[in-house]
This record gives sequence, C-alpha cells and structure tokens, in this order.
Amino acid sequence: MKVDLSRYVNRHGGKARRLLWEVVWRLFAATTPRWMLQGWRRFLLRLFGAKIGGGVQIHGGAHVWMPPHLEVGENSWVGRDANLYCVAPIKIGANAVVSEGAFICTAEHDISSVKFELKTAPISIGDMAWIGAGAMILPGRKIGEGAVVAAYSVVTHDVEPWTVVAGNPARFVKKRRVEDLRPDLSVVILTQNEELHLGRCLEKLKPLNAKEIIVVDSGSTDATERIAKEMGARFVYNQWPGTQAKQFNWALDNAGINGKWILRLDADEYLLPDLVEEIKDALCLREPDFDGVVFKRRHIVGWLGDTWVKRGMYPVKMLRLFRKGKGRSNLREMDEHIVVDGKVVEFANDFVDHSLISKKEWIEKHRAYAKREAVQWATGDWGNKAFYYRMPGCFRAAFYWFIRMFVKGAVLEGPKAWSWCWNHALRYRWLCDREIAKIEKMRRRKTK
Repeated sequence: MKVDLSRYVNRHGGKARRLLWEVVWRLFAATTPRWMLQGWRRFLLRLFGAKIGGGVQIHGGAHVWMPPHLEVGENSWVGRDANLYCVAPIKIGANAVVSEGAFICTAEHDISSVKFELKTAPISIGDMAWIGAGAMILPGRKIGEGAVVAAYSVVTHDVEPWTVVAGNPARFVKKRRVEDLRPDLSVVILTQNEELHLGRCLEKLKPLNAKEIIVVDSGSTDATERIAKEMGARFVYNQWPGTQAKQFNWALDNAGINGKWILRLDADEYLLPDLVEEIKDALCLREPDFDGVVFKRRHIVGWLGDTWVKRGMYPVKMLRLFRKGKGRSNLREMDEHIVVDGKVVEFANDFVDHSLISKKEWIEKHRAYAKREAVQWATGDWGNKAFYYRMPGCFRAAFYWFIRMFVKGAVLEGPKAWSWCWNHALRYRWLCDREIAKIEKMRRRKTK
C-alpha cells in the first residue's frame, strides 16, 4: 500500500515561543564555558518557565525542548548533548545525573496511523538516579530512585529503584549497592554473661557501619566486657533493675546515646545482610518520613542443630529501630516492646534470634520466663494474650500447640520442628500455667 506522507501531522504547538527559546539558549547559554556561569544558565531556564533547584548544573550544549515542561531537583547534573525532549513533562529528581548524549524522549509517533500522529507521555527520573551516556528513555517511563541506566541502553519499561539495567531493551542486571554509607545510628545491646553470643552479634554489625555500639551490661562475670571492648563497642554498666524494659529505658536516659536513630538488639540476635543494606539505604540516602521500623524475626534453634523453625513461628514482627526521642519500652515483665510516638513502617528483610545455649540451659531459662509471665498475668496486663488467658487453663496450652503444629503448618517441617513446638508451644505454656495456678492458689488462701 502506498502511503501519502503529505498527510503527516506535526502537532507541536507554541512554535514562536520555542523559536525564541532556541535563539536565547544558543546565543547566551550554549556558548558559555562548561564549568562557568551555571547560575546564569539556571536563570535563563527559570526565566522561560522551568523549575530548577539550587545547585543544578546544566551544560550549555544540552538541548531543552520546552522549559515550562522541565523540573530538575537540587544538585542534579545534565551533560553536554543531552536531549531533554520535553514535549510532555520531564521531572528529574535531586542529586541525579543525565550523562552526555542521553535522550529523554516524551513523544513518539503512532505507527498504526497513516498520519503518524504524535503521542506524548511524561517521564520521571528519581532522586540519585544515573542515566548513562547515550541512553534513551522512551515516553511514559519511570526511573526509580537510585537506579542506574547503563550507557547506550534503551529503556522501554519502568526501572525499579536501586537497580542497574542495561541493553536494548534495557534489562535488570543487579541491585545497586552503595558502599561506605554511615547511618547516624546507635546500636544498644543488653547483656549479662553473653560471651557465647556477643562476638557474633558485633561481627554481623560491622557492615552496618553504625555511629556507635553501646553494650549495656548488668554484671557479667564472663568475658562479655573484654569482647565488647576488643570489638570497638562502648561498655556501660548498670545494676540489673529487674526487667529488660527498665534496663533499656535506663540506657535511653543515661548511656549517652549520640545517634539520631537507635537500634535495639539482644546479644543472641543479629542482622541479615539484606536488612543491613535496607537500614543503610533508608537512613542515609534520604530523610526518612517515619519514626519507627518493624522488623521480621527468624527463630533459629541452636540445640536443634541450628534449625530455622519457619512454619508455625515465622515471622515474629518486632519494632527495633526508632528515631531518638520518639520511642521507649513499655514496662512489662514479659513481652515488652518499644512504643513509638509517630509513623511506623515495616521493612522487608529479617533479623535472627539464634541462641547457641544447650537444651538444658534453654529449659532452665524458660522456667524463669514462666515465673515472670505468671507475675505479668497477675497484673491483668495480658496484652495480645487476652484471648489465650480467657480459655480454660487445662485446655489452652494444648490448643496453642495444635494451632502452631497444624494450623500454621509446623507439622510439615519434620521432627525438629515437632520437637520445638512440643517444648516451646506446649511445655513452656504448661510451665506458665503451673506458675499461674500457684498464684491463684495463694489468692484463694488469702481470701479465706
């Protein structure tokens, strides 16, 4: 079929204004030295309607189609021969780079029409993104925050934040990692005789590059203090006040915490590498719009061969990271948690509770926990266990075990998970109920 190209329609409007802009830019900007008169070029763009942030550097050899359709965030850079074809709006975030010869194209022609009618769609480029030399961004695409588009790539789909893409069409290559970020973060670790766990916890924290790590100890007689100091942590002593909640709040008030953010850990816990990167990205690469962060906790049982009990247990969600001055621990005997005054978000990645103690030590530890939980029960502050405690005492432990095993699926994980549920979901709950029964018996005696 013969196509009459005379029917081609060019719907670009505002030709007189664009002509004036072209003349002004070519005469008064394109001829300016590369590293000089950045403020002058910003002035000209703003004069013709562009929204240009402070510190923006746009090379005189760059091409801007229509300034009113252009928005560039603070401290971004546009290189020589970059073509910002803003027939539709182009938004470039702060601290972003558009390299030499890149083509940011908001318009294309409809090849399904004999008139080749113009189709337009806006393009957005996120903060801290980098568009490589000669790369082409097609209409309507979104380049996520921190993303990198390799040189001479052609972007036909949206690019996820903090990813690297390359090729024609551009495809995912890898996640982008930023080295040597140092969050304004203090890590607080509560200890008492934790030589078995503390070294591992501190080693796992090294990639986080926190501002400081504070070990708050309540009278260790083992090597806890030596390990803390050898690995660069600040060691602080406070006599045990009776509960972890009181000890942590004491640390908030008296340990001289310097970080803008506070991360609370136990010595037998540690961060997984993906969570470390997520924390660094969230605290270093932008100003957070939240005050607290919930993490998902994995439970790995040392006396079961370092088994991760996933079904029936995971994930346990706990708030562990918060802005200084915004959070405190509630004062409970057991199941204490941090309460934050402000917006709380949840991160995607996990931290780990991985105790290395023996089964015998674990049982003795949970006997003490059972006594504390019974005291907590006696106060009437049942928290999220209110439904559980309203059930008959002779039935509820077995019911809880059944839920963990069969409803949440621990039965599918094999004998190690069965053993864990027997001890943690049934035996421990029986211990708690036995201590509660003792308190009830004492109460009945007093009322007689």
